[in-house]
Amino acid sequence: MVTEEHGQRFLRLNKLWGHHSKSLNPETKLSGDYYDQFLVAQLFSDAKATLILGNAAGTSMMQTRHFFSTRVDGVEIDPVITEVWKEFFGLLLDDKTRIYHEDARTYLIKNQEKYDVIYVDIFAGSAYVPFHVTTVEFFELVKAALSEKGVMAINLHTYPPGAEIKEYILNTILTVFPHSFVSQHLLYSFKNAANLPELRASLDRRKIPSPLGPIASRTLRKMRKIKLTAEEKIFTD
Repeated sequence: MVTEEHGQRFLRLNKLWGHHSKSLNPETKLSGDYYDQFLVAQLFSDAKATLILGNAAGTSMMQTRHFFSTRVDGVEIDPVITEVWKEFFGLLLDDKTRIYHEDARTYLIKNQEKYDVIYVDIFAGSAYVPFHVTTVEFFELVKAALSEKGVMAINLHTYPPGAEIKEYILNTILTVFPHSFVSQHLLYSFKNAANLPELRASLDRRKIPSPLGPIASRTLRKMRKIKLTAEEKIFTD
């Protein structure tokens, strides 16, 4: 379902209490939502190629192509959602934008390319987290698809405090990506060693698009490294 509120359009699936895509502010090209945080991953890498797992109606794809020169491949399981994107969310494709209609894990199994940045936006929360994209084996496929200096940014659903499933998911990711940092709703996981001083220094050296400056500063200010809590609390196939 596509709804409109206060001048913005939303794609709502499942129980309709959340949203899975959001139209952008026409002036800033920001969403005012967690999608904007995915863009910070681009600031940690001079990405030539970006992969979006869970493209939905293309919010992150449109933002990324607006602010950065990277090529963007989007994976979306439902081709109907891409058609919704074209009709209601202003899809603009070019020679640096491709969409694949298949399951995220299936795409990774067949994939032969290397990506500098991978967004994982397939965790809708509640009953809508597909099990096969929460396991060690899935995140090993993500890691294998990353270039040597690559970074994965993943949207983590906000579970109730103390929810054991969140601990399992974080531990599973840390088993594959020990250098992982959380900030607000996103986790940034690096293929190789990374630390906060280096990440801050890398942003200081970059020329950051002005609309992204406050988002990058807020993300770094709230960023903290996470640690494995229990080796046995992980998901495997």
